[in-house]
Amino acid sequence: MFRVAFGLVMVWSVAKYFWPQAGTNAIQFTYVQPAFLFGYPGFGWVQPWPEPLLSLWFASIGVAGLLVALGLWYRAASVWLFLS
Repeated sequence: MFRVAFGLVMVWSVAKYFWPQAGTNAIQFTYVQPAFLFGYPGFGWVQPWPEPLLSLWFASIGVAGLLVALGLWYRAASVWLFLS
């Protein structure tokens, strides 16, 4: 029961990023074109991924959460969910 609930919560959490917000989705609003991107000293080289890759990354996390909830390819999906 915990596995199903956890997987569905992960799917819901990822789905929130795809819902329209301020004329665009939250991925675009938060990561691709933020008003201000906080940086850390020495890590100025770290930048967000371009838009198509970032959306695919979030979609893959949602698919992994759905696979965990359904119990399909559970070990691979849980490893992917953990690493992502």
